[in-house]
Amino acid sequence: MLLFCLLCAGLPAFTQTISGVVHDSSDAVIPGAQVTLRSPDGKALAHTQSHTDGTFHLNAKPGKQTIEIRHDGFKPFRSQLNVAPGGTKPVVAVLEIQDLSQQMEVNATAGADHVSVDPAENRDAAVVSDRSLEKLPVFDQDYVSTLSTFLDQSSIGTMGTTIVVDGMEQKDAGVTPSAVQNVKINNDPYSAEYSRPGKGRIEITTKTPDSVYHGTFNFIFRDYHLDARNAFASTRPVEQRRIFEGSLTGPLWKSKKTFFLLSGDYQQDNLQSIVYAQLPTQLLQENVPSPAVAKDLAARLLHNFNDTHTLTLQMTYEGASKLNQLSPPGSMAIAAANPSTAGTAQTQVLGGFVLPEAGRNRSSLERHLTLSDKLVLSPTLINQLQLMYEHNRNSTAGNSDAPQINVQNSFVSGGAQATQLATENNADFRDTLTYSHQAHTITGGVAIPNMSRRALDDYVNRSGTYNFASLSDYINQQPYSFTQQRGPSHFVYWQKEIGWFVQDQWRASANLQVTLGVRWDWQNYIDDNHNFAPRASIAYAFGPKRDYVVRAGSGFFNDRTSSGPIGNLALYSQPSVYSIQLLNPAYPNPFIDGVSPAMQPFNIYRFNPRLRTPYIIMYSVALEHQLTKTSTVAATYRGSVGVSLFESLNINQPYPPLYNVRPFANYGVYQQIQSSGRQVSQALDLSFSGKIGHYLSGMAQYTYSHTYNNTSGINYMPPNTYDLSGEWGRSDYDQHQRLSLLMTSSLYKWVDLGVGVTAASGLPYTWTLGQDIYNSGFANARPPGVPRNSLQGPGYMELDLRWSHDFAFTPKKDKGPVATIAVDAFNL
Repeated sequence: MLLFCLLCAGLPAFTQTISGVVHDSSDAVIPGAQVTLRSPDGKALAHTQSHTDGTFHLNAKPGKQTIEIRHDGFKPFRSQLNVAPGGTKPVVAVLEIQDLSQQMEVNATAGADHVSVDPAENRDAAVVSDRSLEKLPVFDQDYVSTLSTFLDQSSIGTMGTTIVVDGMEQKDAGVTPSAVQNVKINNDPYSAEYSRPGKGRIEITTKTPDSVYHGTFNFIFRDYHLDARNAFASTRPVEQRRIFEGSLTGPLWKSKKTFFLLSGDYQQDNLQSIVYAQLPTQLLQENVPSPAVAKDLAARLLHNFNDTHTLTLQMTYEGASKLNQLSPPGSMAIAAANPSTAGTAQTQVLGGFVLPEAGRNRSSLERHLTLSDKLVLSPTLINQLQLMYEHNRNSTAGNSDAPQINVQNSFVSGGAQATQLATENNADFRDTLTYSHQAHTITGGVAIPNMSRRALDDYVNRSGTYNFASLSDYINQQPYSFTQQRGPSHFVYWQKEIGWFVQDQWRASANLQVTLGVRWDWQNYIDDNHNFAPRASIAYAFGPKRDYVVRAGSGFFNDRTSSGPIGNLALYSQPSVYSIQLLNPAYPNPFIDGVSPAMQPFNIYRFNPRLRTPYIIMYSVALEHQLTKTSTVAATYRGSVGVSLFESLNINQPYPPLYNVRPFANYGVYQQIQSSGRQVSQALDLSFSGKIGHYLSGMAQYTYSHTYNNTSGINYMPPNTYDLSGEWGRSDYDQHQRLSLLMTSSLYKWVDLGVGVTAASGLPYTWTLGQDIYNSGFANARPPGVPRNSLQGPGYMELDLRWSHDFAFTPKKDKGPVATIAVDAFNL
């Protein structure tokens, strides 16, 4: 930070900064508008884009000039300015909606990519507009998964990908595709406004309620007759999916100040889980019906009190149910280190080793009420307040509560024993103040992303689970462990998170911008209040046409635990729930000696007293180039160092060399969460965005990277607590090469194509013996001298295509309804 300040202190100051705000006729701000300052002869003097709050800033020399503002779907805005040394009045640009024929013309020019020193205009970002979402192949309209290939797993924290919807962090997108304005990944990587870096978050901007009536309705149908053969199924699964989705917006009655937006979807999935299990007498291949239903509804009202005050109220409802889900056991965190219960992503989708009798039913309900108040206090001061209350209810019930039989890599039978009810009442708060003065834009805010009361009724594994290392051990009735839970079933705990930030974007000159910021985060259960995260970035434009931009940045990013570990802490740290584990028990009665289960050593889950907040230090250097008027390329080197990362140790593993005496006789597994992990990552990104010729447009990114660490996450426990020498190795997500591409093309009248390509080298995996040689209760031991993640998996490539065509019901598309028919092909 000091280097940046010294560098900029010697730069000459320009005489005047032009500031302004861009909004539409309903007074809703417009982010991402192209702002160009031109000389009297039309030459471009400076260029930027409006920020997320609609504001923009340009440095200019004195004289008569023209400011031009463009955005897709709106008429261009132009205004004559007389820039004087004494000051220039802030520009208030009101963009009027453009009809469809004009909009198509604007898309060819105004929507072009441009290099800029604005920190939110880095050209290695992935940005998809609403129009592109309509043309791209998006599997079952899950646009978040489609764009997730542009994320960097080393930037994602313990809570998973950070999803930001209209400025507020949420658990999921919660927005139907037709209500989305745009989706961005890696937008302003070092912004102090967010807890995670740009490559670890997805920012979703929803459409603003409009002043004219218009809407969209989508129907998507998928049938198994068009599916390829599944290698694990003896017969093709009879599956079908139907999705109804749409949105409607317009003024409330004939009001000129109040507008609404309604959106929703209904998904009905008649799916089947594929069982592929090795029983003692046969190989079982079976297709098991696993239907699912999901419903999402949202209603938004926007009211303009006046030109400076806007209030938005939104209510959302999300409900889902899934029947007969054949997912692997192991919901208990203490069992997470056991590969026999962890399963793989493929197993969880297919059913895999889990027999139908061990299935479970799930249902979820989420309701949100969000209030957003935007107040323009002056042309240079804007305040945005957001409040949200949510109520969530998630329940799981097993098909049977019989004891479970878990034979590693062969089959899981018996009961799921998964009965559980979790409720959450959460209040979120966020207030942001933006102040613009000359060449500075100072933003500060405070947020409470999580202030939740959580209740859990837990009846998991009450009948017990037998774990066998192999099919032969099952035949010989020799389990290596037996686990069971007993005791209270109702728990209440709180999850609290608080953060604040302040950031200064300094436009030092027309071709130099410096951003300095700091953020502070806190969460309960971790006694660490020194979580300051300074961040800085600089961008400099050069070249005859300023068509090159070099960027550099660095910053600290704190991590947080998710609700899962906090819930486990409440359940297993008292101990409240007696989770017992018996090694090499008798079968089928582990208590044949007559000893009461309450007298057995119980498992325990605790945070290390010296636990601190993990963080990563990120740094990057990028070079961006305006390749053509409508396309850019960028090369970015990224690096990061993870410090004090979360991991677990079983501190009650039996002592070596015999591994038969535990340090604490009263305990079984003693899982202790620690902040002792570390990670090193380096990557090179080559990015393209924009148009290729007249017919092809989109974005592509190739990444070459290496990531090494010694932890696989907060619940990962090494197989041998007393020998951690083999833990340092490739991370679980270390893909050396990855290519992500999303393109659309309009070659001829009947040929509108969307293309999605994902290609990646193989992920590493670990060679395990499938035996519990350390008497820890987990069959995850590796051969002597074999480190973690030392084997290489296969590469992967996926090609998705979409063909679509618009049919107009009237001679002019802009004067009537338009129907679109599309055919998608995934994983070609």
